Amino acid sequence: MNSHLNLNIAYFWTTYDDYTKTSENYNNTTIKGTDVYARTNKVFGLSVEYDFDFDLISGRYVIDAKSIMGIFSLDLSKPIDLTIHTDEDTTEVMAALEPYIIK
Repeated sequence: MNSHLNLNIAYFWTTYDDYTKTSENYNNTTIKGTDVYARTNKVFGLSVEYDFDFDLISGRYVIDAKSIMGIFSLDLSKPIDLTIHTDEDTTEVMAALEPYIIK
């Protein structure tokens, strides 16, 4: 895409064993009945990775914005500032983040 941006794509497919449920009073009909439940998960993931360092700042706390554990440690009810550490142009990054910025 460019020298600072990588696109990551993943596809996961999980098929589970069938689950059979038998009832003496199927759907309140007083008749025996059986249901068979099948489950398959199909997940498609897409992420964009920038080579810049990002920090989130909330009060006196500064955390790495790429750290999910760091994000969970913040009080998300308070304002959070984003700092991008680079000498490169951040126009493209800011355009990608625009839908998530509260002004």
